Amino acid sequence: YDSHVLRFSARLLKDGKVDQTRRLVVAFHLADDTVQVSVLPEPGSGVSPGKFLERGKARRPRGEQPEDPAVHSSYYSAQDFHVGALLEVNSHVFLLTAADEYVFHFMERDEHREKFPQSNIRVILDKVGSKLQGELKALMARYMKEDPTDQGCVTEATFRQVLDERLGAELSEHETITLLRRYREGSSGQTSHQERDRLLSLLQADLRRDNFSQFDKVLLACRQEDREETGRLKKEVIRRILLSSLGLTRSQARTQAVRHLVDSFLKTEEEEVDYGRLVSDLDWIRNTAR
Repeated sequence: YDSHVLRFSARLLKDGKVDQTRRLVVAFHLADDTVQVSVLPEPGSGVSPGKFLERGKARRPRGEQPEDPAVHSSYYSAQDFHVGALLEVNSHVFLLTAADEYVFHFMERDEHREKFPQSNIRVILDKVGSKLQGELKALMARYMKEDPTDQGCVTEATFRQVLDERLGAELSEHETITLLRRYREGSSGQTSHQERDRLLSLLQADLRRDNFSQFDKVLLACRQEDREETGRLKKEVIRRILLSSLGLTRSQARTQAVRHLVDSFLKTEEEEVDYGRLVSDLDWIRNTAR
């Protein structure tokens, strides 16, 4: 777990209100269960980026500590971290508002999901079923009403709205996202979608390791190749741009590794790639801050 880090975007709560001046990243390091909080750069805000809380063990608030002083202090664990969670660390209260792709992929793995109920589709469906009980047919009828052309799917906004109407605050944001991820493309596209997500999370982790941030330049290079302004490029062109952009400061071994990742990832794409979407997906800074 040395390189495994669960990263969440967060907001600071002051007197129950969201501090809009700072965008934060809360990082939980699985290797030693330590937490670090950083301030993201936000041009024009006047807020300086950098560390907000030094990396270290995050002690739970006093009300969650053992009453017996002889018992060791209790600290936050990975299971406490999910989108929508409220965490109090060093008298600061953080609301976790989003997570990068790696978090969802890690928690949804077969070997991990039993530890993370917020990412366990079986647990979530059992919860939904127990809450709705005899109203499942009504839920289905509600979705069918929003699908007048009988295509078997609705928009993400409608999916969320109907769930909220029936369940309200019973589902956390993380659980809702897990449902969306599970049913976004239906059963026929699920395997390819999961493989793309897996490879995307690995590429994002590799870019984070090098603190790569030149996504605007990658997008500009794509646009320069797109003479007809279609928004799409052949995979071989995308490959050339990515390798020339991502491998500039790497050792030979690292360059080989990223080449293999890029090639594997592009196999999950169509022959002509929507490069705007691709660069947006790779942009770990934007996705973490979302």
